[in-house]
Amino acid sequence: MGDSFAPKHIFDGSIYGIWEPRMKMELQACNLWQTMSKNQVTPTEAKTLEVYNNKNKLATFMIFRVFSNEVLLIILTSTSTKEAWDRLKKIYLGPKFKEDSPYFKKSCNLNKRKMKVWEST
Repeated sequence: MGDSFAPKHIFDGSIYGIWEPRMKMELQACNLWQTMSKNQVTPTEAKTLEVYNNKNKLATFMIFRVFSNEVLLIILTSTSTKEAWDRLKKIYLGPKFKEDSPYFKKSCNLNKRKMKVWEST
């Protein structure tokens, strides 16, 4: 039971393009991906706010637990999971982060497409 929270892979700053879709799938599987929404509005009703805060904390935990110390230092001051995610994306993709860039579109298409192990992009 103790190792159920142990990360299966540590992100050390290399191969962001592999880490990102893997982490996205984990968050989706735990119904936490909505914490990354651009349009996420902090709820005002107390019970809904508590659920929202708990989901954001869990998503942040899931992301932070897979980082090497060097990567963790980059996002440690982030106030939300979304802010940490966007900071990493900007740092590791740099100018490729722009949503209208071919790299970003290709990355999104790969995430949507089911690829066989032996297929190349």
